[in-house]
This record gives sequence, structure tokens and C-alpha cells, in this order.
Amino acid sequence: MTNAQFWGGLLTLFFGGLVVFVVVVVWQSMASANDMADTYQRLQQQGSRVQGAVVAIEQTGNEINNLPVARLVVSYQQDKKSRQASFEQVIPFTAMPRVQPGLKVPLRVDARPDGAVVVDLVRLDHPAE
Repeated sequence: MTNAQFWGGLLTLFFGGLVVFVVVVVWQSMASANDMADTYQRLQQQGSRVQGAVVAIEQTGNEINNLPVARLVVSYQQDKKSRQASFEQVIPFTAMPRVQPGLKVPLRVDARPDGAVVVDLVRLDHPAE
């Protein structure tokens, strides 16, 4: 084996591994975005309407369709018990002022205790609905 063949093979192996790594990272980020959208859609259709309060909100540094993904902690009542949930959700820039610590927000909650929770952006934008 010549020196050129060795380095050529090594570079091919390196770039092949790099391509696989990039594909896996992109696939995982797309999967989490799809999971977040699926959960939101499911809870919009099947989740219980609950009034809650924002306990904390922070940036994740991620964006989906140029909209920020926030990590939220909310408190709410379900089955006459106080609960708290932490989750990540896309929050449009226009909704950010209404999703701040101490403010009341409409939530959609999974029927199961400790199930999924999301901020109901439809009711946040249109409280009368």
C-alpha cells in the first residue's frame, strides 16, 4: 500500500463518518420537532382545558421554523390536586409577553396524571373561544 492510498482511504473513512454523524444529528432534531408538534396537535384535540400559571420560562437556544423553543414550568390543578409540569414548546414571538412567570395561561393537559402539558396558544390568542 502506498502512502497516497493510505491517506486517501483514511480521508474517505473520516468524511464518511462525518456524513453519518451529520445525518444522525439532523434526523434527531427533526424527530424531536415532529414529536413536539404531534403532542401539541393531540392535546389540542383530546386534552383537557385547564387554567394554569407560568412558574418559569427559559430559552433553549433552539428554533423551529424560525420560532423559539422555550422550556416552561407551569402549575395547574387537575383532579383537585396541585400539579407542576416542565416541557418544551414553540412559543411565537407575539405570544411571549403573555407567557411570563406569574401570569395565568390556558393549558391543554393529558387526562393521565403526569401526562403531557402544553400552553393552548389558540385560547391564549383568542380567550373567548
